[in-house]
Amino acid sequence: MEHIIKCAHRHYEKITRGEKKFELRINDRNFNVGDSVLLMETLNGIHTGESHAIKIRYILKQYRHGLQGGYCIFNW
Repeated sequence: MEHIIKCAHRHYEKITRGEKKFELRINDRNFNVGDSVLLMETLNGIHTGESHAIKIRYILKQYRHGLQGGYCIFNW
């Protein structure tokens, strides 16, 4: 499955430089390992025209020790 999500400029820069390799999200899209995610860079809520594609390699869901229900953390 492919997901298109907004990504704030300050995080987007770190992702494209390879410094940030995880994302904490509300799991309202039922993210799964193997899904493709297109991160759309936004600056002050407006899409900049930049995007970055990733593929989910690992996902943490329903973790009772520190992850609020309905959220997930995934990496690429």
